[in-house]
Amino acid sequence: MAVMLRLAGIVAAALLCSVSGLAFPDGAAGELVLAASAVALRPGVARERYREANDLADRGEFRAAIEAYGQAIAAFPTFHEAIDNRGLTWMDLGEWDLAIADFDASLLIHPEGFTAFFSRGEAFLRSGRLDEAEAIFTEGLTRFPDDRDLFEQHLAIIRDHRGGPAESHRNLVRFAPPRARL
Repeated sequence: MAVMLRLAGIVAAALLCSVSGLAFPDGAAGELVLAASAVALRPGVARERYREANDLADRGEFRAAIEAYGQAIAAFPTFHEAIDNRGLTWMDLGEWDLAIADFDASLLIHPEGFTAFFSRGEAFLRSGRLDEAEAIFTEGLTRFPDDRDLFEQHLAIIRDHRGGPAESHRNLVRFAPPRARL
């Protein structure tokens, strides 16, 4: 278990370094290769923890759900659906930066992931970071043309709140549509 948690930490560090533009620490890439070779991926365990996490989140036990999603990810680090759902759960707690970090990690694994892409914009929107949200939703118009209406709705929300007091940005949460876990 300790090796898997170490691997998950190294993978997370690699993803965060990549997302933030920071250099990956010297020697850590070799450590990642060694850790990965020492750990067998366990998709069955990952699926079991994932289902457990979904049930916990549905019951409003968000912290326990985040822990279970983390166990699913540790068992299968490229399980982007678990990463997406953990990000959605961070959003349920109002932890926008943690949610964005998970969506960034998911997009590194699955660049065409609609859930991570859209939810990243939603997290920026709900946190009041309108410029970043606008950039994502604008890109979404061409990247996901079948969902153009959804992106246009969110761009309209941004336009409606542009220039208002900072306090009004905190109320954006009530304008966003409900999200469903994968």
